[in-house]
Amino acid sequence: MRYFAYGSNLCMPRLRQRGADPSIPQLAFLRDHALTFNKRSHDGSSKANIAAAADSSSLVWGVVFSISDHRMAGLRQAEGHPHHYSEQRVSVEMNGTAYDATTYIACPEYIHQDEDLLPYSWYLDHIIQGAKMFGLPGPYIERLSRTPTREDGDQERHRRERAY
Repeated sequence: MRYFAYGSNLCMPRLRQRGADPSIPQLAFLRDHALTFNKRSHDGSSKANIAAAADSSSLVWGVVFSISDHRMAGLRQAEGHPHHYSEQRVSVEMNGTAYDATTYIACPEYIHQDEDLLPYSWYLDHIIQGAKMFGLPGPYIERLSRTPTREDGDQERHRRERAY
């Protein structure tokens, strides 16, 4: 299956830890959508999400991986599927051609517009490091780096996540 990663699953060690063994990564984007951090996590921080954008020039950059169906179980569990994130089919563009891919979009009951809801710094770093590794466009990475964050009060989780 084609899987479109746009958030912390751009971090290859994290994706592999979740049981996925992605192959043939390809740079891709999703038109008419925006990357948001409006998904409330059980840990009190926000996580990445994508939403339809009013601005037709909006793009969400990411990477499409080929992942076998039997390897998706760990990823589904890590994403809280089907309760926290749902799997949805989207049309992404790679090398000027549109392809169907599966991605994760937050379930409505976990979406919040609270301005105080911020991602942890280590979480955003997973996304930025993956974006750099896969060569996402510089202006997109710069925009990511301007995302406000907060520090994780759980020092053990902070240390573990920084180990990636």
